[in-house]
Amino acid sequence: AVRAFWDDRRALFAEDASHEQWSEHAQCMAVLGGFVPKGRERALGAALAAAPDLARATVYYSFYLLEAFRALGRPADLHSHFGLWFGLKANGQVTVPEMPEPTRSDCHAWGAHPLFHALATIAGVRPAAPGFAAVRIAPMPGPLGRIEARVPHPAGGAVRVSLARGDDGAWHGLLAAPPGLPATYLAPGARRPLAFEGERRV
Repeated sequence: AVRAFWDDRRALFAEDASHEQWSEHAQCMAVLGGFVPKGRERALGAALAAAPDLARATVYYSFYLLEAFRALGRPADLHSHFGLWFGLKANGQVTVPEMPEPTRSDCHAWGAHPLFHALATIAGVRPAAPGFAAVRIAPMPGPLGRIEARVPHPAGGAVRVSLARGDDGAWHGLLAAPPGLPATYLAPGARRPLAFEGERRV
């Protein structure tokens, strides 16, 4: 499949074997399925963000687009895709639509996934073991200068993230996990995670 649909010149996956159709959808599935040729992840990320001829993901499928930008380590592109949701109030909408205007339904739960990404991607709180037996905190703040998040944990208590970008560009603050929960923190831009339990100032 990779040989048939990967186009190394464009650093993108085609929708068809003749390489005439292109979409954000195909790139998302290739990234999240682990099919990107080794060493070409950065090129695909740049092409995904800039190619003008890709069929675009709309409201629900952009969940996978945001996941792909997270996996590719592209926080600026991730944050730039929240525009539709930030524009809902000005458009007179108080719930999320099924699709961008013209829409036939203004209340679709599948469009609320930025709430998931606020905690799991921007604050970066995700399970690191089955049953949430460990937690990984790897924020993708993009242009933000501060992150405050609280994620309930099934064992009781919550994982808390309170971080601010300092004048030195580094992130400082407090991380906390329920007692006995192994946790790791990967600071924005860092390569090596920091292991901790309980509360940890960074």
